[in-house]
Amino acid sequence: MSRLVKKGKFDMVHVQNATLAGGVAVGAAADLYLHPSGAIGVGIFAGVVSVCGYEYLSDILDEKFKIADTCGVHNLHGMPGIIGGIVSAIALAIADGTGVYVSKGHEDYPFGDYTLQQQAGYQIAAVCVTLGIAIIAGLGVGLIVRQMTFPVHEFKDQDNYIVPGGDKDYLRGTIRKAHFSGRDDDDFDELDDDYED
Repeated sequence: MSRLVKKGKFDMVHVQNATLAGGVAVGAAADLYLHPSGAIGVGIFAGVVSVCGYEYLSDILDEKFKIADTCGVHNLHGMPGIIGGIVSAIALAIADGTGVYVSKGHEDYPFGDYTLQQQAGYQIAAVCVTLGIAIIAGLGVGLIVRQMTFPVHEFKDQDNYIVPGGDKDYLRGTIRKAHFSGRDDDDFDELDDDYED
């Protein structure tokens, strides 16, 4: 999928995250009976959703809704997690009457007093509760962050710490000549052309 959206070239962010997204999606059904071909199909579907999310949905969320997902959590864990919850419910619902699980009342029956259909419903309910908690908590944190004041000197420690001048370039964490300490942000654009001895 990465080659399709990137004009014939692979994007390693897509490859790595799509691989992980497949595992996330299958995770909710990991202890249920899911045929290997079903697990592969779910993994491929989650990988495609993840790649499309990185390539298209992230920009829409940022530009239209001002939601910045700087680490791609929505594309790697959010959407594949929802897919996994739905897959687990489907796996339970279609297993009813197939004899895949021991019958209810047997000591090895894994779902307590619930039928497979009821357990499938609880899986969907858990997805909805999780979404509700995530949305409410995300909105709450967003409101708190909007009230915060941002540092005057972003990516530098001088707003919060006593920073001695001299031989250390605190942005890059490397020992440098004194010539480099106390630079403006614009100076960092020219790091490739830095002072040479």
